[in-house]
Amino acid sequence: MNYLAAHFASSPEFSVLEQSLLSERDLALEKGRFVLTNKTKFYRLEDRIEFLLARFSADFVGSKSAWFSDLKSSIKVRNRLVHPKEAHSISEIEVEKAILAVLDCLSTMYSVIFGKPFPPASLGLHVGPES
Repeated sequence: MNYLAAHFASSPEFSVLEQSLLSERDLALEKGRFVLTNKTKFYRLEDRIEFLLARFSADFVGSKSAWFSDLKSSIKVRNRLVHPKEAHSISEIEVEKAILAVLDCLSTMYSVIFGKPFPPASLGLHVGPES
């Protein structure tokens, strides 16, 4: 996602607010104009994905399909692990679902933005010889 966002972060086709979202940098008002600062401002990953889909997709709702809800579920699993309030375990199925959601997300994003699928997506979960 960071690669895709960085690809457009300094493009004059995007407003300063949009550049803020893409580059995850804060805005400031200087001499009556909004400018990007060097201060970090984090946005939700889902918001950044939806912004790029809405910007480039002819069918915003259709482009989100099942992978988007799987990705949101996987982000919740990730957050439980990274910011634990109690011990959590994660199943192999949850890991598989998360990886496939990321691959589907990237493939959709590449397709919508560049007109081609994300190259490694065709490999799926089996990127090497099976044991």
